[in-house]
Amino acid sequence: INAEYMGKIRVLIMSQNSLARGPYPLVIALDLIVPYSLQNEAEKHLAEKAEINSGDIIPQIFTGQIIESEPSFRKWENGQKVIGFLPLNLLKDKASIDFEKRLLSLSSEDVILPLPSGIDPKTAALTVKHSTVAYQAVFTKGRVIEGESVLMINPIRNILALELASLQGARITVLTLSVDEVSLLKKLQGSYKFDIFTFSQSNLKEVVTNLYEEVGGTGFDCIIDFSSGQDDIRKVLLLELLAPNGRVVITQYDGFQLDPPQISALFLKSANIHFCSEHTWLLSGELGKYLTVVEDSLLRLSKDEFKLPIDQIYDLKSAQTSLRNSQQPILVTLKDNPISSKLI
Repeated sequence: INAEYMGKIRVLIMSQNSLARGPYPLVIALDLIVPYSLQNEAEKHLAEKAEINSGDIIPQIFTGQIIESEPSFRKWENGQKVIGFLPLNLLKDKASIDFEKRLLSLSSEDVILPLPSGIDPKTAALTVKHSTVAYQAVFTKGRVIEGESVLMINPIRNILALELASLQGARITVLTLSVDEVSLLKKLQGSYKFDIFTFSQSNLKEVVTNLYEEVGGTGFDCIIDFSSGQDDIRKVLLLELLAPNGRVVITQYDGFQLDPPQISALFLKSANIHFCSEHTWLLSGELGKYLTVVEDSLLRLSKDEFKLPIDQIYDLKSAQTSLRNSQQPILVTLKDNPISSKLI
């Protein structure tokens, strides 16, 4: 367990100030958002409960400036830059969004933090977005410590997890399904230590053999799987490459199942299997943990420990199409862009 952030446990007690003086005592002028994709089952379920349509653009992460704050919120000043997140289960009653005016109104201050000076808001927004899964996968679920061998499958979906595990001192091996992703991963090898393997159904046996040699024939202490589909390949990797008493963290659920003989094989290894959904820390009872994670990720970002590449920034009009076609979180700029309120 990472003592740097797990040693600080924040307990949130909702005070009268959280709902003081009217329904929305905090108003923020939005600059950037990272929207929910509303594509996976967890987000669809939460969106349905919040009465949100699948085609709506809903900010999960946002940056902006406070333009109105009730006196009861003394730590916030007009013009102060902030970064925050909107849990879907709190959206219905505690927030109001006006995209036409770029305004977000909040009834609670428990979902925003000051944006540290000197940090690029675009990189900060993506860092906070990735942190929900990265910190769970590496620390709370994977329990990665210095010197352990870690296999990451398709970590292009969450570069932050790869960087966190490297900063922990783990020996990392990356498996990617696409040759196109190798070039992006190689750009990170100058700052972080890891080996890259590309695999497919045709070379799977060769890759498994090479990976065994990589860890001296003992298997990997932890396997973190960011892939989806390719069930047959993933099963072979989990069954063949996991060390005794190893941990498996699955971050994407797309109907992936193990058969009874495969479960029996993992039992004989005393394997620990964890599922990692980013939304568990966005539920109201877990916000204290998540705020601590956000603070830690922003601190690391300010120290230049994280390097998240940004390929493209979208405007709101193109965001809907991009959300449907992209497996990566997308960054949407609202500043100086006329937009239509019909999108939400």
